[in-house]
Amino acid sequence: MANRFEQQPNELIITEISACVGACSSPGCVTCHATRLDKSLLHIQVKKIKFSQNSISDRFKDYRIEDTYQQLLDGNITPDKLPRIEVVDYEGHWWCLSGHRRLFLYKRVNEIKEIDASICVEFRRLDDPAIKKRFAKRRTTKDGGESVAVVSTTGDKKGQKKTKLLKNLKTIEEA
Repeated sequence: MANRFEQQPNELIITEISACVGACSSPGCVTCHATRLDKSLLHIQVKKIKFSQNSISDRFKDYRIEDTYQQLLDGNITPDKLPRIEVVDYEGHWWCLSGHRRLFLYKRVNEIKEIDASICVEFRRLDDPAIKKRFAKRRTTKDGGESVAVVSTTGDKKGQKKTKLLKNLKTIEEA
């Protein structure tokens, strides 16, 4: 299986809304399903997706993001093996609705490998009131979605304390 972080030809990078119905030739889209009215699958360059949140946790449910980062960097897993990121089109830009930690990792791998990969994402429409509400609640960015702070949560559930670890895509190894 080819590494999904290899640079793809420009003709496979879609910057306009167009649904993938499972018949496209992009290697990152082998598991796409038919389009539905409220959700479409499409390919977007990782660099074109903005963070809507200003911070993310340094942990997934059961493990740290460093584990997934190293697996992505080594090619042991690829973006098509992870849940898709959800995006919305807001004011002419692609914004992450869910999957900010994965987006952070994809951007970091692209930066380290000096590539410009695209990923298959789920497009959500802001004309759906529930989607609009989710986006408004998560839109906490202070810099137009260019960076995200990775924070570590320590302490018990009641007295959690957050410590900033990373900002502006600094290397995970420095944390």
